[in-house]
Amino acid sequence: MSELQAPHLALGVDIGATSIKAATVSLNGELVQRFHQPSPRSLQDLQEFIRATHEQLREPICGIGIGCRGLIDAPSTRINRIPSDL
Repeated sequence: MSELQAPHLALGVDIGATSIKAATVSLNGELVQRFHQPSPRSLQDLQEFIRATHEQLREPICGIGIGCRGLIDAPSTRINRIPSDL
């Protein structure tokens, strides 16, 4: 019987004002794959981007991190405020 190996990749997602980007990276920080498209305009669009990205991955992942600079207005799905760069 073969021993199962734990996934050694993570998915990072960056939601920007004009585009959304994602990348898989190894646990030591090496870039494996990249993904890019215009920013989602709804929660469903965001979910679909993540779902489609996940389906394209070559290997299983151990986690997903999502980042967005600013405060998002949920009803409009737009960035409402961006904190200053202090």
